[in-house]
Amino acid sequence: MDNLTKYLALLLIGIAIALGILKFQKRPTIHPVEANTTIKTPYQATIRKLPAPKDTKGDPLGLRPDSVLLIAMPSDVEPKALHFKDRTLPLRLVKKENNRSIYQTPPIHLDRTGRAAVEVELRLSHGLFVPKEALVKEKGGYYVIDKARGKRPVTVIKRSPKGYIVSGIEKNATLLLP
Repeated sequence: MDNLTKYLALLLIGIAIALGILKFQKRPTIHPVEANTTIKTPYQATIRKLPAPKDTKGDPLGLRPDSVLLIAMPSDVEPKALHFKDRTLPLRLVKKENNRSIYQTPPIHLDRTGRAAVEVELRLSHGLFVPKEALVKEKGGYYVIDKARGKRPVTVIKRSPKGYIVSGIEKNATLLLP
């Protein structure tokens, strides 16, 4: 009976150690968070008159929107909205030329032409925020360990004391901490 108790105790200790090791091997996971930073900045917009409608009888008082605001931005900057006279106007991409993108507001009513002082809301960085612990620096590059796809290279866009904004992974990825 004494030997049986010893064997049982050793077996229970072995099972406990095995379960403990398995528990230690299970790494915590994190999910990246979208990190889009926006700011407002003063800007100059060009006022462009729209062509007069062929049927002027439908608007005898001239209340129909007759102008649009145009802004030219560097291609790598994405404006979200334009603020003009206490109004927030959406922007849509009209065309790209060289390293510039031309954006336009919906039609509005303005009495003048030329330039207008506006504020543009810019999205500064596109990426996902991951904490410092999730990033591995190896051979001059940065990597994360994706639970589904393994080791994946990422591009660091911005650094902060708490972590990094990166591109190169999906926002629904599950990352393992190394």
